[in-house]
Amino acid sequence: MPDWPYELLEELCDQVGLSRVRRLPAGGMVPVEPPEGAAYWAGTYARLLFWPACEAGLAESARTGQAWLDTVLKADEGGRQAPVDGYLVLAQETAPERGLVRALELSTQVCRKHVIWPDESETGWRGLAAVGVLGLPREAAFVRRQVQPTLDDEAEALWRRIAEHGHAAIAAEDRKKVGL
Repeated sequence: MPDWPYELLEELCDQVGLSRVRRLPAGGMVPVEPPEGAAYWAGTYARLLFWPACEAGLAESARTGQAWLDTVLKADEGGRQAPVDGYLVLAQETAPERGLVRALELSTQVCRKHVIWPDESETGWRGLAAVGVLGLPREAAFVRRQVQPTLDDEAEALWRRIAEHGHAAIAAEDRKKVGL
């Protein structure tokens, strides 16, 4: 197995309030088995999935990693009042084709996707600095956990509907109201 940046990811994730989940969710809950070397970090506001890929199968690795993360995010959001951000970090042993990286990283389906590979940068991994959640200052992660906004009556009613029915159901209702 390649020398993946687990220690660096552990340090960066810890700085933003994400903790490593040593045992990946599996079984009937997820549609695919994670590849050897996959790792997962979770916090109150975000999840990060490290998913090793090979260049020949980068697009397929992105699809399977995204499907795995989507299933886990949906399960995690089951009883939550707020959605959770998902980050898929696809790791390669060598520099991938730039056009494919750009297409994957610009895709907004399910989660934010990033492709990383070893290089001579400060971290030793090209693309790692672009993973948004890892760039948050430690204080931002903790402040986000504590902030409780003051809501007016209309917002409070919407919040109760979301808590009762889930954000996806409320969004679907609202789309029907405006004909989308």
